[in-house]
Amino acid sequence: MFNTFIRSLLYVPGDKEHMLEKALLSKGDGVIIDWEDAIAPKCKEIARNVTKEFLEHHTTGKMVFIRINDTASPQYPEDLRLAVQLPIAGIVVPKASPEGLAQVDRDLAEMDNTQDLVLIPLIESAYGLVHLEQVIAASVRIAAVQFGAEDYTRDMEITRTKTGEEVLAARQRIGLVCQSGKILAIDTPFVDFRDSEGLNHDIWTAKQAGMKAKTAIHPGQLEQINRELTPSEEEIAIAQQIVQTAQLPENIALGAFSLNGKMVDAPVIHRAKRLLERANYFERN
Repeated sequence: MFNTFIRSLLYVPGDKEHMLEKALLSKGDGVIIDWEDAIAPKCKEIARNVTKEFLEHHTTGKMVFIRINDTASPQYPEDLRLAVQLPIAGIVVPKASPEGLAQVDRDLAEMDNTQDLVLIPLIESAYGLVHLEQVIAASVRIAAVQFGAEDYTRDMEITRTKTGEEVLAARQRIGLVCQSGKILAIDTPFVDFRDSEGLNHDIWTAKQAGMKAKTAIHPGQLEQINRELTPSEEEIAIAQQIVQTAQLPENIALGAFSLNGKMVDAPVIHRAKRLLERANYFERN
């Protein structure tokens, strides 16, 4: 079952059983088992078999997703056929386009016991980004969108940097469209897993663009991602003050009121309540 309260998703290659074991024990809120880029062409079938054997004999409280190969790949039919048989929450669809997502949606509709599976389009091209609204509209199964900056910058023929200025507009568009559609925006991995300061800046930039979760390529990144994407004590205190003040008799009938020298209106109150919901969930779990 998909849960919108996600902060971190760890990518792990599907052909490495020992890495799958570590991923399930990691601090990530979920795991994305990769059958695509992390797997050499000659090892695709091995990855499917290793994943199947592993998931059939391991249970976990984490959400598990599988990144299949894209719909133009000869691996796609077998990827999808096997993925729907496994105990997973959903499927990550790479190289997302409206046409590709519509095809996956049609194919799933013809299969049994796929009602609860969600789809996560992976936006990795200029075409996918420009047609993001159509991508999201291609299936009612879409519960989140992930950004893939490495392939996106390659498609755009621009240099990928650690500071990320070149992908800020893409992040902001994904954050905006996802928020409008009430679905989860998931950020791209930060590939230099030894640079904690760089990761911190990357998380902050993504968060400011509207991303609510972030993927990782190394388990050592997860604790930092979780910490930065969990509401801080200061944020929680401010949100509690906003909600409590809004409930005072003298403010209930007002469209807006002043608190600590700042105007508080309905959108501010809604944001505060949502932050407290998120904070309460992570405190319980």
